[in-house]
Amino acid sequence: YFPPNFTSRPPTINLNPT
Repeated sequence: YFPPNFTSRPPTINLNPT
């Protein structure tokens, strides 16, 4: 399980391991 990614651009809650 990967926690929500808040470092994406644009800053959105992604449930993907980025």
